[in-house]
Amino acid sequence: MTDDVSIVHQVSNALYQLKILSVIVEGGATLLQSFVDEGMWDEARVISNRQLAIGNGLPAPFLTDCEKTGEQNIFSDTIDFYKPA
Repeated sequence: MTDDVSIVHQVSNALYQLKILSVIVEGGATLLQSFVDEGMWDEARVISNRQLAIGNGLPAPFLTDCEKTGEQNIFSDTIDFYKPA
């Protein structure tokens, strides 16, 4: 690994070399935002529940230059689907 290339690109390149072409990234806001900022995503699923109130938490990653492609409701959860524009 080198310091002049982001960790996101290093991991992506390593996965490609291993012929792993699809990865689900679940993580904290910082990890997810790093993939978004690098443009290394092709779908995001944002799950929200308007009935659940937990107080203060960490802000979710901010998606830029994307379009909502769908929505699904499961019980009190709403899943919004996004793709890069």
